[in-house]
Amino acid sequence: MKLLVQKKHNLIKLIQLNHGLQIGDTVVISGATAVGGLTAAQINGSRAIVNRDFTGYTVQAGATANKSNIGGGSAVQCTKIIF
Repeated sequence: MKLLVQKKHNLIKLIQLNHGLQIGDTVVISGATAVGGLTAAQINGSRAIVNRDFTGYTVQAGATANKSNIGGGSAVQCTKIIF
């Protein structure tokens, strides 16, 4: 799974086609590495979906990115939390 971040923004776009998730759903991101100046700790963890489309969904990071980038590593996983 790829992560997209934009400079001066605290949003992370996770690319996952046909995900079936909705705004307000909570997901747990794990296995991500630093990208765009965000540390792994600022990416990984429980995050609420704030936007979505057919290509993926967007969550808030724990900080603001200092550069635009695509990455996150090859071990990124995202799991939906079901209450």
